[in-house]
Amino acid sequence: MCAQSTFSLEAHTIGLHLFGNPNLRYYENNLDSLGFFCVEPGLMVSYEFFIKDNWLSMQLSQSIFADAAGLTAGFTKWSIRYMFFHKFRNQIYIDLAPAITYRRAWYILGSQYVPETKYLRNGKIESRPTFIAKIEYDIFIGNNNDINMSFMYGNAYKTFSFMVGYRHWISTKVRFTKDCNCNHFKKKNIFRRIFR
Repeated sequence: MCAQSTFSLEAHTIGLHLFGNPNLRYYENNLDSLGFFCVEPGLMVSYEFFIKDNWLSMQLSQSIFADAAGLTAGFTKWSIRYMFFHKFRNQIYIDLAPAITYRRAWYILGSQYVPETKYLRNGKIESRPTFIAKIEYDIFIGNNNDINMSFMYGNAYKTFSFMVGYRHWISTKVRFTKDCNCNHFKKKNIFRRIFR
């Protein structure tokens, strides 16, 4: 029996800081004067396995990215995922996860740095336990492949992140439901696959 699992690679793109920015002066990659939008590039690699048909799964993810201050940051999360919408080739997931986040310590930024939350410091690294929530939209583009877009909250202090990515199904055993109408991708060009 094949494993009912997927592999994902997602890119961090923009971080949204909507709840005040006491350290705005240190935001290296902000796109606006208020620091609400920052470029926060990075990658997240995930392995997912299904525990109930195609609607309930668990996922282990590892991420590394540049935070709002342009310093190296990351997190490790272990999430449970629930698919609450599936229509033809479209799926929407809710993803909830306990996580450990870490970053290069912000105290090195300067004497005017205002601590935003409690991190445990170990030399030049800070870490803290947290809880990450994510909503993800996936669209099938092939028999074993999806593209996705998602919003995530909690990977940094009061930050929403927008991500785009790719998911490969190691097995499609639980992927297709009776009402999916998703087979025979090769018979249609890429635009008809996506926009049908």
